[in-house]
Amino acid sequence: MSWLTIYANFRTKVPYCGLNKNNLSIIISEIEKLKLKKNSQIYDLGCGDGRFLFAIEKKNYKTKGYELSWPHYLKAKLKKILKKSKAKIIRKDFFEINLKEADLIFIFLVDTIALKLEKKIKKETKKNTIVISYESQLKNLKLIKTINTTKPSKTYIYTNAS
Repeated sequence: MSWLTIYANFRTKVPYCGLNKNNLSIIISEIEKLKLKKNSQIYDLGCGDGRFLFAIEKKNYKTKGYELSWPHYLKAKLKKILKKSKAKIIRKDFFEINLKEADLIFIFLVDTIALKLEKKIKKETKKNTIVISYESQLKNLKLIKTINTTKPSKTYIYTNAS
């Protein structure tokens, strides 16, 4: 583990752990079942190396990822160039942005950060914004579906509808 990774973990309080290809494929398949409009705005909060963004972008959605960790942000930016991606990758704390434009939000975070973020999602997103959480259960959003086939963790699909 490099000193940059240690610093990133300390600064963000979220260790980097990339989503494996099989789980990514399952999650993308579930998103397709939601029948979002093309050009829907999808946010990845804590986007890491951007793998979710680049995969979902292929389905004709607008993608925007936020990453605070310098090493992961730079890796995502490099991958963006190599893949000729149109995804927007922004180095910023996602607690400092407004989520009102998001049609779907993807998170893969530790529980303490996910639960704190849930309050922000509930307050800032438009009605029926979809939230997909790999690993963390959210308590104040309406659960639509639990995906049991992602391993080792489950994936949860929520909406902010009351």
